[in-house]
Amino acid sequence: AYANRGNDIPLAARGNRILALWPGKGKGYRGSGPAIVSTSDDNGRTWLAGDTPADDGTQNGHRFLAAVADVRGDFHAVWLDNRTGMQALYHAGSSDGGKTWTANVTVDSATCECCWNRIAAAPDGALYVLYRGKAPRDMALAVSHDSGKTWARRLSLGGFDWMINLCPHVGGGLALTRAEGRQRVHALAYNGKEGAEGLYHLSSSDDGLNWTPPHRLGDERAHHADLAASPDG
Repeated sequence: AYANRGNDIPLAARGNRILALWPGKGKGYRGSGPAIVSTSDDNGRTWLAGDTPADDGTQNGHRFLAAVADVRGDFHAVWLDNRTGMQALYHAGSSDGGKTWTANVTVDSATCECCWNRIAAAPDGALYVLYRGKAPRDMALAVSHDSGKTWARRLSLGGFDWMINLCPHVGGGLALTRAEGRQRVHALAYNGKEGAEGLYHLSSSDDGLNWTPPHRLGDERAHHADLAASPDG
C-alpha cells in the first residue's frame, strides 16, 4: 500500500521453516488486498506460495501484519481488516509451515485503524499480541493460552485514557523475558495525551493483569520504537 513502519514485511522462523507475509494488491486502502504468504522448508534456499491467512474471501486490505513461530514450530499471524465495516484484529494459525491456516478468530472487534501490531510466543506456548485499542487509543495486550482459539484482552496499558478519534500511526514494541520461573511481558507504548506525550516502557509478570508504572523514554518526540530482550532479561 505504501512504505512506512507497520507495513514492513514480517518474518517468522523455527528450525528450517521460514514464513514471510505482506499485503498484496486489492480493493482496500491505497490498493491493498489479501495477505500474500511465502514459505520455505529449507532455511530459505527455496520458497513456495502458501495460503492467505485471512478467510473472509474479500479483496479488502489485510494489513499491519505480524507473525511468530511458537515452541512447537506452528506459525501464528495477526492483522487488521474491516470485513465487518469496522477495523478489527484477527488471528490465524498454521501447523504446516504456512501452507494452510486455521479459521480466523477475532482478537478484538474494534481497534485503532492503522497502528502496527506485535506478536510474541512464550516458551510455555502462550501468545501475546500488542496493538492499539479503539477507545481509549491506548495500547492494549491480548493473551492466549490455547494457540489462539480464545483471547483475553488487557486494555489501556499505562492507563493514559487517551480519548481521540483519529489514528496516530504508531504501534509499540513487545518482548518477553523469564526469571525465577515467571514469564515477564515487556511493552513499549506511545501515548499522545496532552501533558503526557511520549514513549513509555511497562512490564507485567501476571499476563498483563498488573503492570509496572510507565517509565518514560526520551522526550515528547519519541514515538516510532521497537523492543528486544535476551531470555535472561
